Amino acid sequence: MMVARASGPTGQPLRNDAITVVLMREGLRTVVSLQNSYVGPPEDFALVVPVPVVLQREQVRTLPRAVFSRIDALSAPRLVELREEDPCPDQAEAAGSQLRGSGASSGLGGPPGAAAPAPVRVESRFEVGEYDVVVLGASDSIALERWLVTHEYRIPEGASAMLRPYVEAGMKFFVARVDASRLRFESGRSVLSPIRFHYDAETFAFPIRPSLLNSAGSQDLVVLVLGEGRYEAANRPNVRAPTWVEVRPTTRGWLAPFYSALMDRIGARFPGAVVTEYAGGAGVCGNCTTGPLTDEEVILLGGDVLRPTLGARSLEVVGLSVAGPAPRDAVMARLRSRAAEDPRACSFLSGAMGEHTFELELRQDGHVRLISEPETPAARCIARHFVRTSMPPAAERSTARVTVSRHPVAAPMPNELVLTRLHMRYGTDVGEDLVLRLARPIAGGADAAAPDGGTGGLVDALELARAPRAESNAFETTFVVRHPWSGPMACLRPARGRWLPVERSAQASAAQVRATPAAARLIDLADLVRTPLPALGLPDGSGPSVATHAPPAPSAAATRSQAASTKSGAPASPGSRPATPAPSSGGRSSAGCTAARPTADRGGAATWITLALALAWSARRRQTHDG
Repeated sequence: MMVARASGPTGQPLRNDAITVVLMREGLRTVVSLQNSYVGPPEDFALVVPVPVVLQREQVRTLPRAVFSRIDALSAPRLVELREEDPCPDQAEAAGSQLRGSGASSGLGGPPGAAAPAPVRVESRFEVGEYDVVVLGASDSIALERWLVTHEYRIPEGASAMLRPYVEAGMKFFVARVDASRLRFESGRSVLSPIRFHYDAETFAFPIRPSLLNSAGSQDLVVLVLGEGRYEAANRPNVRAPTWVEVRPTTRGWLAPFYSALMDRIGARFPGAVVTEYAGGAGVCGNCTTGPLTDEEVILLGGDVLRPTLGARSLEVVGLSVAGPAPRDAVMARLRSRAAEDPRACSFLSGAMGEHTFELELRQDGHVRLISEPETPAARCIARHFVRTSMPPAAERSTARVTVSRHPVAAPMPNELVLTRLHMRYGTDVGEDLVLRLARPIAGGADAAAPDGGTGGLVDALELARAPRAESNAFETTFVVRHPWSGPMACLRPARGRWLPVERSAQASAAQVRATPAAARLIDLADLVRTPLPALGLPDGSGPSVATHAPPAPSAAATRSQAASTKSGAPASPGSRPATPAPSSGGRSSAGCTAARPTADRGGAATWITLALALAWSARRRQTHDG
């Protein structure tokens, strides 16, 4: 996917460093919903996506932005806080609460008379929402680049080289351009709608190489897949995000940059890997406050164009007559068994609904042959599906006249689907596009009641190939802050280590994680992480036991970070500790700088504003001093 400028000066670079895409897949059909973090005037926005087929108006629509916020909040990495229960329960009434997470608030066609070069064809043209859409076919990537430039698309340098493999593969190019006169405004600001389209193709893949043309050096891609099971990359290493990892309380206000730094560490240890951050039922929401996906949201994201193929059987044998010695009951049983293996590719053909009749030859050896070809493509497709049925051997040849019914079924419901969240951070050496495949279930990080938080050993080895077996998908990326009991223990045998969830929690949305590269560089993972993570070079953590209150000694990295922060005037990261430990109340350092250690109670938005102002003030201070 490439972002082009629809108008305006060519000197100002476009930046689109994060992409969130929701995919639904069934049979040969793929539904793609895109939301971009494009920075710039929305009237200048244009999107170029390689697609395998020509798209028509009925295959494209816009979506409300709220559906992306909902699915992001349901699956984003989260932080929960646990409070130790009174070790002497006879002294106080035990309290409990449900562990919850909360989502962080968190004119096409060119000038009149301008003809496209011969190697470029306009396959279709239509309007949807605020977008003007054209689908192009091309036999030459240079000609395609020239067509875009001629029609006032300001595309990044090197576009023809990046587009060449897609042209050679016979791909089409979906180009969506914003018409400023149709923009919607909310609170005085223009809002770009996410856009959805669908197509049929053998391969389940998403193009990622063109997006590098708009990247500042690295790109974040978050892929949310709704399907019959968990999905993973077919052409890249797959790892799990570390889960149920204990971190220091100050991580709460810095969760997004903390997780961004963790993604950098995972990328360094597992080059090119795709990180699984979530896998669970789309109709389940045990640890969130937003609620599971609704039926209407699943339909918005593609359920309306996937049926009648997903889930329930829609093909039935409703009539059968047999001429010859073959036993009718045995033939019917074999045909019904074959009908249960619904030919999903036939569902998308025009005229597939309704009844279809055809004749089969049942040979003595059990093989089946189609006697005559039905007239319509849909009937031929369904009839050929039954030709692969194995029949009981017989002494003589028989014939069978078969009538089957194809009927629509309801759109897929959330409880039929698994939601998978994949995160990929890549640079110019990305290589192939992302290809996806079904994978076995995994679990972990979702059950606070389990003795180990439901980790199943996940923190010791991140490779998915070594993940423990699971009967169903229940995996969440969860970080934990523990608040040990600090009150009196007036009993002979205190029962330590019983933890209750705190209502307060935080999440790191896709946009927040990518929007904090400067803050991520301030993070000292070794100081913040208290759970051993040998696979990431964090063998034992640098913090003390969670049951004590003594401050840890500063690490060498933390000391260097603190010194650099003091010299530049920038706030210290939560992983940077001064030589004199900060008092436990208020998070104030010995120098009295409250920005150096943000407290656990401070909201994420205030932290980012404070950080940005401090960095800007530091830069201006240096300019004034240098001047």
